[in-house]
Amino acid sequence: TFGCLALMLISWAARINQSVVIRFRGRTVSIFLTVAIVVYSVLRYLDSLVIITAFYNRAALPALISLVAVLISAAFRPWKVARASLTVAGSSFKYFIPVTFVLGAHLLWYTVTKQVLPEILEDPSFVSLSETVNIGFIEMVPFVVAIVIAGIMADRLGRKTAFRFVILLMGLLTIFGSTLYETGNLSTLLVSERFIEGFLLGLCLLLIWPELGSVRTKGFRLSLYWFFFLGYMTLFWALDLNVELFGITFDAPVWLPAVGGQVAILLSLIALYMTGPLPTTLGREIEMEDLDFNFDERQVKKTVDAFVGADDITSIRSQVDIIDAGSDLSDSEMDDILGDEFRDMLPLRRVPGIGTSLEKKLNAAGYESAAQLAGESAQRLAQKVDGLNVARAEKILKDARRFVKKTVKRKK
Repeated sequence: TFGCLALMLISWAARINQSVVIRFRGRTVSIFLTVAIVVYSVLRYLDSLVIITAFYNRAALPALISLVAVLISAAFRPWKVARASLTVAGSSFKYFIPVTFVLGAHLLWYTVTKQVLPEILEDPSFVSLSETVNIGFIEMVPFVVAIVIAGIMADRLGRKTAFRFVILLMGLLTIFGSTLYETGNLSTLLVSERFIEGFLLGLCLLLIWPELGSVRTKGFRLSLYWFFFLGYMTLFWALDLNVELFGITFDAPVWLPAVGGQVAILLSLIALYMTGPLPTTLGREIEMEDLDFNFDERQVKKTVDAFVGADDITSIRSQVDIIDAGSDLSDSEMDDILGDEFRDMLPLRRVPGIGTSLEKKLNAAGYESAAQLAGESAQRLAQKVDGLNVARAEKILKDARRFVKKTVKRKK
C-alpha cells in the first residue's frame, strides 16, 4: 500500500509539472496538501465517533471514502488535460545541500528541547510538547496556514525567496526557542514549530526538485530526494521514541543540550549563507522538445544560465510567436514583410498608444519599427526610453506584437 501511494504521488507531482505553469504550481500543491490533511483529520474524527463505528467498521469507512474519491477524480478526466515538457535550467542539488543543514538544525533543536523541557517544567512524565500544550486539532491550523503561505510565496516571489524565508524562520526558532520555553510560552513555541514544519512541507515536498533539471529524470530525482526525507523521518522518530534496533538504542546523548542549540544555530546560518548562489525558477521555465541530441548537457545549462535571463524569456516567446505566424511563408514573401521596407510596413505610429512624442523617443532609443518592439522586453524598453515605466512598456509591447502578427497574417 505504501509503495502504491508513493508511486501515485510521484506520478501526480510529475503530471503537475507538465500541466501547470510554474507561477501557479505552488498554489496548486498547497491546495492539494491542505485538502489531504483536512480529509485525513476528518476521517480520524469520524473514526473516533461511536455513532459512526456502530454502523461501519474501521475498514469499511475508509474503503467507501476511497471509492467515492476515485469516482469523483475519474469524472474530471485528468488524462485529457494538455501536457508539456516544462523545465528550468539548473541543478536541484544546489537546493538539496542547504535543506540538509536545515533538517539537521531542526533535528538538533527538537531533540535538545525535548531533553530540556522535563527539567524546566519539573515534570518527569513529560512525553512531548504537543501532549503538554494539548490544544487538539487547533495544532494543525498553523501547519495548514504555513503550507498555503508557502505555496503563495513560492508563486509570487519565487522558490528561492520562499526558501530563504523558511531558513530565516528556522534560525530564529533555534535562537529564541529557548527563551520561549524558559518563560513558559509553550503554546507559542508549538505554533512556531508547526508553522515552520508546514512551510517546509509545502515548499520542499513537491516543488523545486522536479522543476530544476532534465525533464526526463523528474520522477527519478523526486524519488531520490524523498528517499532521503524518509530516512530523515525514520531517524527523527527513532530518536523521539528511543527505538531499539539490532541491539542499538536510538537515544540522544546527555551532553547534547550543552552544545546542540549552538550547533543548530550554526547549521541554520550556514544554510542561509548557501542560498546566495541558488538558481531562480520564476520566469525561467521553458518548454523542451522531446528530442534526443548528442550534446553536453552541462555545457548547455551553463550557456542558458549565462545568456538567457528571466527578462529575455518574454522577448524570445514573442519572436517565436511571430515566426510561427509566418511559418508557411516563402523566403521571398518573408523578405517582403521584414525586408528593407519593414519600417514603412510596420510603422511605430500604427501601434496603439504611440503618439508623436513617444515615437520620437523610441527613434532616439534606436527603435524604427513595430517589428523591433515586438522582440523587445518590457524592462529593457523602459530603461532605454525616458519617462516610460515597465507597466506602460508591457502594454506597448503587447500591442506591437499583436499588430505585427496581424500584418504577417494579412501578407500571408
